[in-house]
Amino acid sequence: MQCFESSAFALGTSAGIEFVSFSEQLDTSTPAGKLVFTVLGAVAELERSVLVERVMAGLRNARAKGKQFGHPKKNQLVLAIRSASGLTFKDQRKKR
Repeated sequence: MQCFESSAFALGTSAGIEFVSFSEQLDTSTPAGKLVFTVLGAVAELERSVLVERVMAGLRNARAKGKQFGHPKKNQLVLAIRSASGLTFKDQRKKR
């Protein structure tokens, strides 16, 4: 996967566009500014990759422990409501 920041940077420089941030003291028209922009893009890409890895590991761990994801099937939901209330389905509808 190509880094968005580097592709955006290449697109901008090929069109003659430079980025200048006054609050962060970043100017992509200088070699140092290009370096900082590229390093920040690489760090952002690494951060995203690490986050995706952690989420996937957490999902695998939860599945291994028997956790089921998503909305419960309708039959299970109806049974859970019936057992929790102690009423039949007809009695539950009458209460509405």
